[in-house]
Amino acid sequence: MCRACSRLEGARRNEMFLTKVYVGAYTRISCLLKDREAASGIEYALIAAMVAVAIVAFVPDISKNVATIFTKLQNALVTTSATPAAG
Repeated sequence: MCRACSRLEGARRNEMFLTKVYVGAYTRISCLLKDREAASGIEYALIAAMVAVAIVAFVPDISKNVATIFTKLQNALVTTSATPAAG
């Protein structure tokens, strides 16, 4: 085989390799863009957060109770982190 033919063969191999890499990357990216499960989870979390904000904003009694619960949780966490672990 002459040098020109061997260089041409090497170029074809490189071209095939790049084509395989391109097709693989394209396939992975298109699958990632079609995946809608993560987007649905985020949408549900946003809806839940908006409902919680609406409840706290429009119902003052619940707002006070929620604030009390979070204060108790915060105090419990601070107390727990301040005490050394038994060992």
